[in-house]
Amino acid sequence: MKRERVSVGAVIMVPSLLIGEATVSDVVRRLRAAREVMQKPTFGLFRKRNPEVMSAILELAFPDSDAVVDADVLHSRFDALLDELVAAGERVPQRRDGEDGSRITGRELCRELLGDKLLGRPADTDSYLLTPAAVQAQEIIGRLRVDRPLANSSRLNAILQAARDLSRLTTVDRTDRLAQLDSDIVSARARVDELVVERDRIAAGGEIDVADYGALIESYTHLDDLVRRLPTDLARVRESIDAEHRRTIAELRSDERSTGQAVMDHLDKTGSLLLDTPEGQAFQGVRELLADPTRLASLRIDLDTILSHAVFQEALRPDEQDALAHTPSRLRVNMGLVQEKLDRAMSTLSGYIVSRGLVSERELGRVLNDLGRALTTVLDGNPRAVIDLDVLPEGIELKYLRERFDGSIAEPDPQDLADTWADQPEPPSLAELVALGGPRPETLRHVVDNLADRPSSSLAEVFNDLPVEFRRPVELWGLWQAAASSGFDFVSCGTTEEFHVVRPDGSSATFVADRILLSPGQIWYLQSMGAS
Repeated sequence: MKRERVSVGAVIMVPSLLIGEATVSDVVRRLRAAREVMQKPTFGLFRKRNPEVMSAILELAFPDSDAVVDADVLHSRFDALLDELVAAGERVPQRRDGEDGSRITGRELCRELLGDKLLGRPADTDSYLLTPAAVQAQEIIGRLRVDRPLANSSRLNAILQAARDLSRLTTVDRTDRLAQLDSDIVSARARVDELVVERDRIAAGGEIDVADYGALIESYTHLDDLVRRLPTDLARVRESIDAEHRRTIAELRSDERSTGQAVMDHLDKTGSLLLDTPEGQAFQGVRELLADPTRLASLRIDLDTILSHAVFQEALRPDEQDALAHTPSRLRVNMGLVQEKLDRAMSTLSGYIVSRGLVSERELGRVLNDLGRALTTVLDGNPRAVIDLDVLPEGIELKYLRERFDGSIAEPDPQDLADTWADQPEPPSLAELVALGGPRPETLRHVVDNLADRPSSSLAEVFNDLPVEFRRPVELWGLWQAAASSGFDFVSCGTTEEFHVVRPDGSSATFVADRILLSPGQIWYLQSMGAS
């Protein structure tokens, strides 16, 4: 304790805290802590012009704390909400450079909120989301609203359970620990007996007890409060990863420590962030939940049961029902954003390490710099001065000297490529290229024209009468596809027929396929599609 004189004849006792070489009283320390907290982006919402207007607009523009809204949609929403407030006679933020007193536009408001770190932008997307700072500010306002219950039985039960769990962890006395375990066993047995009696009563035809409206709404409020906090915690994890990533890159650029030390420190702090902090523990809990199919299925069943109750179907808005029903998918999306942030941070870090150079190269650079400084002594001396010159000047620390070097520099250049322009083969003719190509429209046109003149002939009969250049094997695939497009039913074919084809090399072959006899309507369809 330290005595400080504040007035004549008055001495008060001020608690003090030793920081370094200075002693700071509790009130000054608390002032500094409060000032540091007040500088966070969370309180930026309350320092803005018309903070109550900003709070109402953000609450309506983002139905969920983890909602991602397209940029154009959010600009339009902000404009519509601002116009509605102006029509109601409310004061809204004005344009900073507006001389006519016009209100701020939705796009300008988004840009302003981005600068205040109340809005964020997901990577590689043209959209917006609320930052944890904005969500915290909204939670502060929500806690002070008169229509929000300050305490309920669910919250009190959670407090009692947390106190009981902490008491178990802090108990080190054997007798007290045994007493706690005996009490837990008695409570568990009583609970089991109670459940057995209730099951037997219902199995015997007894009525199921129906919870009253107040108890259901109270439990839902507690559940909704817990669910809404998880996306915010995961968003804080993303921000913490970003901050740690920026710190590591700054250390690497300052060259104060080696790459290995900076990377190891980054991995340690990232691991601590994901394990030791409250939001990191929430991250681990969500990851374990999403990795456990049994618990995830149980959660979905519980949510479906809740939403199927008549009270919640009437009391909850459609957006509230949808938000609760999609809780697992929302958690999965937020986990994906955290993992994406980790991947991007590690990718950027690895790229920077590769571009920064190897440790051995930096060591060689330091040795050369030291040699340069040592040689200045020789250069500063006059011609008659006698200077001791060792092989390695004193004061130079050489931890590693490379003895093997890349020998590829001494290798001769490869020989010039030989000029084989005169040995190139003759290019194929157009006829050869056409012969090796796919089905030709001319073949289909000839077949359709002949079928129009000979409606009783089959496809094979007309094809076999074509000139040789139109009877390649590949032409059959074009004809069959055209017959299918005209509506011909291949399933109804009862007989087969032979297609005599001629390959581009002059050899012939015979294909046996279904007999295709097109109707006049099908022939007309092919003609109308441009086959003739």
